[in-house]
Amino acid sequence: MESTELLDKLINVDPVTDPEKFYSLLWKKISFLSTRESDRLMEMSATARSISILHLAHHNFAEGMTFVHGSDFSNALISLEKALEGFISTQNEGGKMAAYTAMCICYRSKGQLDKAQNVVQEALQYAPAIRNDNIYIFFKGVAYYQAAEVNVEIKNYNSAIEYFNAGIKHTIENPEMHGRMLNGLGVVYMNLEKWDDAILYLEKSLSDPLTQNNIMLKAKVLSDIGIYYFRQKQFEESFKYQEESLKLRLETKLLSPAVTNYIRMADLCLAGGKIIDALKYANLAVEQSEKMKLHIKLYESYEVLSKIYEALGDTENAFIHYKNYIRVKEGVHSQEVIRKIEELKNQYKVESAEQEKEIFRLRNVELKAAMDEIRESFRYAKRIQSAILPPEELINKLIPDSFVLFKPKDIVSGDFYWLKKTNDKILFAAVDCTGHGVPGAMVSMVGYNCLNKTVHEFGLTQPSLILNKLTELVEETFVHKDFHYENSEDEIKDGMDISLCCIDLKEMKMEWAGANNPIWIIRKNEFIEIAADKQPVGKYDHRQPFTNHKLDLHAGDSIYLFTDGYADQFGGPAGKKFKYKQLKELLIFTDTLTKKEQQTILHDRFEDWRGNLEQIDDVLLMGFKIP
Repeated sequence: MESTELLDKLINVDPVTDPEKFYSLLWKKISFLSTRESDRLMEMSATARSISILHLAHHNFAEGMTFVHGSDFSNALISLEKALEGFISTQNEGGKMAAYTAMCICYRSKGQLDKAQNVVQEALQYAPAIRNDNIYIFFKGVAYYQAAEVNVEIKNYNSAIEYFNAGIKHTIENPEMHGRMLNGLGVVYMNLEKWDDAILYLEKSLSDPLTQNNIMLKAKVLSDIGIYYFRQKQFEESFKYQEESLKLRLETKLLSPAVTNYIRMADLCLAGGKIIDALKYANLAVEQSEKMKLHIKLYESYEVLSKIYEALGDTENAFIHYKNYIRVKEGVHSQEVIRKIEELKNQYKVESAEQEKEIFRLRNVELKAAMDEIRESFRYAKRIQSAILPPEELINKLIPDSFVLFKPKDIVSGDFYWLKKTNDKILFAAVDCTGHGVPGAMVSMVGYNCLNKTVHEFGLTQPSLILNKLTELVEETFVHKDFHYENSEDEIKDGMDISLCCIDLKEMKMEWAGANNPIWIIRKNEFIEIAADKQPVGKYDHRQPFTNHKLDLHAGDSIYLFTDGYADQFGGPAGKKFKYKQLKELLIFTDTLTKKEQQTILHDRFEDWRGNLEQIDDVLLMGFKIP
């Protein structure tokens, strides 16, 4: 139906005497209206706002949706908040569901994913009870769609699939959402690299007659199919779909979605070696993202700009835009935001379970108490382990430009870091004990105490002598000299890999020894690796004394100690290990940044690589810049 016909139909309905019919029809048509038509209908709606609190809420919501479709999300939120107050006051649950859903669209577009998750879960609390004759039934499917899209943003793809499939059942009164759900499933399967399922759902969505009649949806599906062909390295085919999508969006003034086209076309041009065209599209993406405050798209725009300047050999601009990428992305996808999202999601699930399965919950009171006790034990163990780690203030005091990236796989860790100052010498180590979780943490406590003993009781500062003595102490702890084990399985052979460094900043000297783990030094773009002895600390059949390495330090040297958790993490497009080669390249690329900036990049790169895969081991990476 053409927009002029829609307007003719709507202007014959009086929002004062028949608000249900007027607004029910408006929600179905609002995305098809031109600015002039939308303004006319808002004038009609305004005539009814003084009738009652509910009439005013309807009008505020309509106003908010007009701002949403115009990508003016800040003003949209103001109107939607007013609408929500009216719906709460009149106990209109359909209105509350719709208002929370529309607010989710705004927060998602602004990159505030924690708030988006919060409001969409509020919407889903009301959605199941909304009947087909409700004035806001149109937004029931939209609520599930938005919940799915938020989970796509945080790469929680299994939950996204659940919400899309649940939402398909609620698209009778909003048939257009059926195509959107199919498209959403196609995108998720594409992210999971299930290519056959991906193109099946994407093409189903594109062929849907309602998709063809909805320019906004058609443009999105075309763009997503373009992404599919990009990932298949069919660049010409991909560009054709992106170009068609962009044309539709610009013709209909869908400026926010058009930014996505600019980003994708910049990527395509870069991949095809068309650097100047890539730069043009990337700059358009940054310009439009900044203008509309689309933070979630702005960091992607900066990222592709950084890649383009790197391809041009302009390392200065590549760094500038990479730092902008990290800065904006940290605000959108920080671990604190993701943690809040998961907490809100889990809170919603728990509350729903308590309401719907009270009997089941009561039957499991004893189990819950036991689990609470276990969790409390773990939390206490974490506090104990955290207490032995050197505080950040001490590390920064001794070597100001430094970082420690520490990510335990479980609540407690088999990796730990250690630092001691004795006279003018600073000793620090990255230690990887056998196992992770509780067993690894128990071995780490032994390692920590034994390291302290080598310094405080035996007065050692030479790294090789410390590792030799540490081996003796660990073996004494785990192996009783006066007892012979008849069964070799009963003998504890736990130990640790370690990289141990001793620096003297006055003399600018360094000594180092390693058990299986090396040390890396970056000096004015020169990469230096000192290999470790191929033996662990602890029981080992072919034990040799550890080698002590000595070298001079230079101002500006970067020293890196690490365990194997970062390099061994599976992820990326093919689900492969990150590997030491890629870690080495990342450290060289970011070495000119401050160590805190470098830590942020390393953290984000690890999380991006891991995606939705499980972290397989504890992660520890330490970096120090010699002043």
